[in-house]
Amino acid sequence: MQSEVQGIVQTENGPRFVREGGFEGTHVVVVTAYDINFDAWPFHVYLQQGDGPRTSLSRSPTNLRGDSMEGAFAQGMQMAALHLSPEIATFPGSVK
Repeated sequence: MQSEVQGIVQTENGPRFVREGGFEGTHVVVVTAYDINFDAWPFHVYLQQGDGPRTSLSRSPTNLRGDSMEGAFAQGMQMAALHLSPEIATFPGSVK
């Protein structure tokens, strides 16, 4: 069982920044850009299974924000992994 998104590559470098990877057969995309109004990096997380529709884990406009570009990417990838594998977030001995 995977615990994090694998094969992450940056596919766009501005004005928006995009990183893509995979998690147990699901394509994961995190998109971010600097927002001067919030002095933060809002981000979106998209998931796609095969040729199926692309779904978003956030609303638009997003309220998900990182303190840096790297922080936004890290939070987005972690959010995708937790969403796709809820077992990761359980505590030892917890009831499933």
